[in-house]
Amino acid sequence: MKINILADKSCLSTRQMERISQKRIGMHPKLYHRIVRFSKAFQMLEQDSSKNLTKLAYSNKYLTDNILKGT
Repeated sequence: MKINILADKSCLSTRQMERISQKRIGMHPKLYHRIVRFSKAFQMLEQDSSKNLTKLAYSNKYLTDNILKGT
């Protein structure tokens, strides 16, 4: 979910949402989202190590599989 949509649903400005996120979890929402997305992809890979990295990357909304290959 995009930060501006989340902020709107919470009746906050985008900047207020960023400040609250920084204060409560210690990072901006975008960074937190990136960490969660990578963690999910990594968990999927641990569950099925034979899974195709390209399919795994696309199923987690990465544009390429390079992030998972470490290149």
